[in-house]
This record gives sequence, C-alpha cells and structure tokens, in this order.
Amino acid sequence: MEEKLCFVCHANESKYRCPACGVRTCSNICVNRHKKQTECTGVVDQTKFISKKKLLKDQTYSNRDYNFLLNIGRKLEVKREEIQGEAKNVFKRSYNGPDSKSKRIRTNSNDEDKRLAKVYKVYPRESRVLTKRNNTLTVYQPPGMTRANRNKTGYDKKSASFIWTVEWVIIGREGQELHRFVSYRIKEHLRLREALPVNIIRNNAPQFPPEVDSNDISFYLVNIIERRKNHPNLIPLDPDMSLSSALQDKIVLEYPTIHATLKDCDLGDQVIKSADVYELEGTTSADDTSSDGDSSSDNDSDSSDDSSTSSSDSQTSDSSDNDSESSGDEKEPSEDN
Repeated sequence: MEEKLCFVCHANESKYRCPACGVRTCSNICVNRHKKQTECTGVVDQTKFISKKKLLKDQTYSNRDYNFLLNIGRKLEVKREEIQGEAKNVFKRSYNGPDSKSKRIRTNSNDEDKRLAKVYKVYPRESRVLTKRNNTLTVYQPPGMTRANRNKTGYDKKSASFIWTVEWVIIGREGQELHRFVSYRIKEHLRLREALPVNIIRNNAPQFPPEVDSNDISFYLVNIIERRKNHPNLIPLDPDMSLSSALQDKIVLEYPTIHATLKDCDLGDQVIKSADVYELEGTTSADDTSSDGDSSSDNDSDSSDDSSTSSSDSQTSDSSDNDSESSGDEKEPSEDN
C-alpha cells in the first residue's frame, strides 16, 4: 500500500509517475512541488544508458529510442531548409546597394574626392564607395555582414521620397552607452529631433528625466574614419536641420550612427568639427553667402547713386550750355537792329 501512496504528500493514492526519475505523485500540485524540491525537469533523459535486459523486457525503451532518432532527423531537416533559405539572401544585396543599376551617381566637381583618401586609410580599397544625397559618402561592407543586411537606405517609390536607415545610440550624462537601436524608413526631409523616437529614450534611459523632450536632446554623428582611442570621433549636428542636410558632405558606413544625449551633457574631448575631419574646400555657409550678398547690394546701391549724381551733373551742364547758346542767339538780332 505504501508504494501506491503519493511520494510528496503521503496521503493520497498516486496517479502519475515522473518520466525522469519515476517518482509517484497524486496531483498537479504534488508534481510541481516534486520538481521544485528535487530540481527535476520531468523530461526523460533519452541518452541515459539502458541495459540489454531492460530493452528486451520492455518495448517502451525501444520505441523511445526510435522516436528520439526520428526527432533528431526532423530537426536537422528543418535547420537545413532554414540555412538554404537564408543563404539565398545572405549574399544578395539590397535593392539600393552598390550592385544595383543606379540612374545617377553624384560625385564632387574635383576629379578625386579628397575624402576617399581618408576612407582608404581605414577601409580596404576593395570596399565599394558611393556618393548619395547631398554629397554624403557611403562606404559599403561586404555582402553578408550584419550592417550590410540591415541597410535599407534608398529611394522608396511608394512614399516618393528618399529613406534612411539610422542607428541611434543613447548616451548618459557620464558618457556611457545606455541603449542602442536601429530605425528604418526615416524620410530625408524629417528634422533630427522629429526622426528620433523619444518614447524609446523614456523607456530605456532611466537616467534621463521622465518628461524629456526632443528639444532637450543633442545629436552627434560618429566619425567612421577615426578608429584610434582617446581621439575625438563625434561630429555635432544641428537638431533643426533635416536628415539629408545634416549628413551633407559627411561619411557613413552603410548608414549613419547618431549619438543622442542631453544638452547639458558635456562630452568633452570627444567632439570635433566636420571641417576639421573632412577638410572640404569650397563650402560656404549661409551666413557667409548672406553677408556677401549684402555687401554686393551695398556696392550696387553706391554705384547707382554715383551714376545718378554724375548723370544729373551732366544734365545740368548741358542745360547751362543750351541756355548760354540761346541767350547768345537772342542778342545777335538786337545788334543788327
């Protein structure tokens, strides 16, 4: 009678037997208590050694081994199909990659882009490099790399706009990385503060105030051509600029990696100006062009004033001459008379 009692409660008659260790139990509650007390998994160890006598005596062991081998073959077949399906896409470049037939490739006015020399110092010369929107230089990784597979940047016919893939890195007050995620299908005309999903920052950056807003965030582009430690590699970006304008004349690896942090966070020596990084010539700011336009307009007004005064002077001199001639003509007949 004792053998039929539940091994856990010792009060009720047992109804179940544990497949792993053979312990008898009477209910679900006792089963869970048994697993918790003995740390039993309740799953049969199919690799456990069984003597030949047991195999001949009980056919259950033979069926168990058969099912074990059958499940292994089924799992291998499923994995083989998954690998074959993924292998077709691993080396297939996205439709916007460098292998696609692009209608136009923008290059600088110079024969050789000066940024290429900086790129080839860090990346091999076999790397594909293309110039995209607003003279943004994009370095492509070999097909199959994780970053290359994630890249969905290109022109979207449905939305009739150019879309970007952007990797965001949330930085804490002390410069440590709090969270990293990738956003897809960001339209190029969106401002940086509009493109950043603030709700993700609120959920994954506990150091930030709960009422943090996009107006409280500063943005920095990672300089991919600087690999040395303890060297500035963050380029400040204007949060009010569109994404395409912010990436103008910059260099990105597949897609931009942008750090986002609070405005009062001091990154110290990690920040460097884009002019010092890329050393681009012939780029004038809007303030410079506006000042040049004002000076040219002032010069034009001054010259117009001078011309008007000179023309008025000439007109007065001509009129005085005419008056003198007319007076002379009137005097002559009086003398004849």
